[in-house]
Amino acid sequence: MQVLPLSEEILFWEDGKAIGSPPVGVPQLTIRLARDPGMDIQPYLDTPKPIRLDICQARSLLAGLNQRLSLIQGPPDFDSLLSYIEFEDPDYFEAFQIPTPEDGMSIVGPDNKPVDNTFLISRWTRGEDPWLFQFEPNIEHAVAIWNMDFDARQQKLASWKYGIVKEIVEEVCDAGKSYNGCQDEVNRKFGESLVVQLKTKRIIGCTTTGAAKYTEDLRAVAPDVLLVEEAGEILESHVITALSSSTTQMILIGDHKQLRPKVNNYKLTVEKGDGYDLNRSLFERLVLKGFPHVALSAQHRMRPEVSAFIRALTYPGLTDAPKTQGRENIRGLQKNVVFIDHRKPEDDDKRISDRADGGSPSSKQNSFEVKMVLRIVRFLAQQGYGSDNIVILTPYLGQLSMLRDALKNETDPILNDLDSNDLARAGLLQDANQKNKKTRIRLATIDNYQGEESDIVVASLCRSNTSNAIGFMDSPERLNVLISRARNGLILIGNSSTFEHSKKGGKLWTDFLTLVRNGRYMFKGFPVRCERHPNWTMEIENPDDFDTHSPDGGCTEPCGAMLKCQVHVCDRRCHPIRTAPNNPDVHLTMLCKATFTDKCPCEKEMKLLEKQAKLDLEAKEKREAAEREHDLRMTELEARLQYEMEALGDLQKAKDREDEARQKEKDIEEIKKKVKKAATRAAHDLNKPSSSRSPPSQTPSNPPSRPPTPPQKQPTGQNQSTHQSTGNQSAPRPKSQSAARDKWEYQKRVEGVQSDAIDKIMDMTGLEEVKEQILRIKAKIDTMKRQGVALNKERFNLV
Repeated sequence: MQVLPLSEEILFWEDGKAIGSPPVGVPQLTIRLARDPGMDIQPYLDTPKPIRLDICQARSLLAGLNQRLSLIQGPPDFDSLLSYIEFEDPDYFEAFQIPTPEDGMSIVGPDNKPVDNTFLISRWTRGEDPWLFQFEPNIEHAVAIWNMDFDARQQKLASWKYGIVKEIVEEVCDAGKSYNGCQDEVNRKFGESLVVQLKTKRIIGCTTTGAAKYTEDLRAVAPDVLLVEEAGEILESHVITALSSSTTQMILIGDHKQLRPKVNNYKLTVEKGDGYDLNRSLFERLVLKGFPHVALSAQHRMRPEVSAFIRALTYPGLTDAPKTQGRENIRGLQKNVVFIDHRKPEDDDKRISDRADGGSPSSKQNSFEVKMVLRIVRFLAQQGYGSDNIVILTPYLGQLSMLRDALKNETDPILNDLDSNDLARAGLLQDANQKNKKTRIRLATIDNYQGEESDIVVASLCRSNTSNAIGFMDSPERLNVLISRARNGLILIGNSSTFEHSKKGGKLWTDFLTLVRNGRYMFKGFPVRCERHPNWTMEIENPDDFDTHSPDGGCTEPCGAMLKCQVHVCDRRCHPIRTAPNNPDVHLTMLCKATFTDKCPCEKEMKLLEKQAKLDLEAKEKREAAEREHDLRMTELEARLQYEMEALGDLQKAKDREDEARQKEKDIEEIKKKVKKAATRAAHDLNKPSSSRSPPSQTPSNPPSRPPTPPQKQPTGQNQSTHQSTGNQSAPRPKSQSAARDKWEYQKRVEGVQSDAIDKIMDMTGLEEVKEQILRIKAKIDTMKRQGVALNKERFNLV
């Protein structure tokens, strides 16, 4: 934990306590300056000019050199002071005005420095007279002001300073309010995108803290249903703040018979009994008021031996779901529920206190229970249970800290955020930064494990004293949470006498411990049982006895199981042969450690296995290398194929463009010939006699005749005689230019596709949009076939 420098002065200094000296001093200066504050300190500072300090400056320098911590207050700002009293105390302002010389010369003060506008007020604050200005008219009219004694002047000066500070504070507050308003507006602008996104969601999940943080956004979304999970653990005020004007329905899900919400002040709790009841949730208040509620009756977590306690103490109508029946017994134990009764005393941990423990100034710890928990966890690990199957619970932070310190040498204890925060505040949590990776195991206080569960719960109750004080363990809600966290096994360590004879919670714990005794779950030690020799049982009362009676998780008999070599037997004490019901015998993986003059058969087998494994690895590496080479070659070929196809396509496009350009040039030449021919004919007609010309229309009112239709362009390469044929035979339809038909012809040549139906459509005249649509539909169908998409539900926009 870091230590605050100068903490004695900053945190713990009190009036009358001497202030420490710095490690390095300047006695040759400080001693002489204390004797003669007006001395010249130029020789000590090696300055070009003499330096003489006034009494206040000398005291400030001595404080800075002689004290580990010194406070030096700067001189008052007389300009700001004059500006303030000009409007607040104009009489004083007039009394401090310097007359302006008529000749325009500057007035020099007693220190041989020019007199400025702060000269008189600075002398007044020091209790001095107005000097040479005492006969000035404004000074004579302010005799009462200049005749004030030093204390009255200081009192008046303090009132002015207070007024200045008040104005500054008001300005800062106004600026802060303005800033907050601007910040809120900026946040609203940035939050508009969040509101838009939230409006698209049917369900919005958040904590009550998040609901308070994003109140404006949620109000804009206006959800009408509020569903609160674990409502019995949430303060009523937190639920109320989550409501909005748009809320029309609220659903609370929780259990008021478990732990209440946490508050920092014990005096405001239900347990204190003063009527404040701040930690009573809205859920509990409504239930106690008689508000109609529905309770779930079937539990799906605990095996019947554990749920029997809950049923007898808290939930009479509780039933067990089918999946809780017939579970495997905890390996290595005589019972699935165990209460280890002892009389080892507790200790106080004054480093930390528990908020819920009636305002107690210290926490509790029990070193005996810590040692027992450590050996029990190690024993369960020998039975094959992993750390993810076990959780260690305790009511007190002091015991939690001791458990963490004891377990971190063998495991990596994991704390939840709430417990970590509590220990960190007390300075008891430091990062271990372990280099070696260790097995992680879960640690938690009972209060912070509510709502969670584990296969096996090992709980240290901690309290053991002659005064039978159990603190906040008298709460039925806390006991309910403690005994309802285990799915398969529950192991409790505590002093039954302390709990049964406590003044406040004695009846509660007597009822519970009576059930424990009736179920024959009470033991003086940890009740172990050998899985391989079921008739062997033992109650281990002390942590050190585990090494004597069950060193390897079984009994003290020799193991005697045959090793994999089929020559030697296991030389360990009796131990579990399987780490789990379906796991193989552990002896199949144990190496033979017997000493031989000849090579042990198991060693030969191991070498053969190693050789075979090496060959298998080499073959696997060759296969993987061949696959990588093949994939690389296929990638290169695919790239070359794609390149050649693109090149072929580019050549075809270039040829099509060239053909199109030649056709356009040919069309232009034909048009030019027709234009020239038409011009020649027109000139010939103009040269004919007027009599041979066509007479003008006799009926002017008739509309002009339609201009003659220009002759159709003859297709190139077409036999002209075909167009001149007569009779019943019709001439074949000429082919017009069509971009869609060109695309189709390109696909036929390059991609090798065939379709008579599309050929007939492309031979039609016009209908370019229909042809383009046909090609688009074909491309879409080809894509869907390649992707394996069904076509029966697709619409292709056909008319």
